[in-house]
Amino acid sequence: MGEEFIANLLSSIGIPAALCFYTLFGVNRTLKELTDAINKLTTDVDRRLDRQEDETRRLQSTVADLNHTVNALQHRRE
Repeated sequence: MGEEFIANLLSSIGIPAALCFYTLFGVNRTLKELTDAINKLTTDVDRRLDRQEDETRRLQSTVADLNHTVNALQHRRE
């Protein structure tokens, strides 16, 4: 912000109101940054969860295949 703009703002609305607006704009900027960070984190967590679910399905399939193989071997011995 330019110095002239700040001087005009202070003279027209007063120092407390100007500080309030300055704080609100600062908080708004910070909230936008936090929102972006949360969205990025959420996307990363979702991606990791998808990979973990894929790995779990793969492992469940492997366990089912092993169970089938064990059952087949047990039936051969009988």
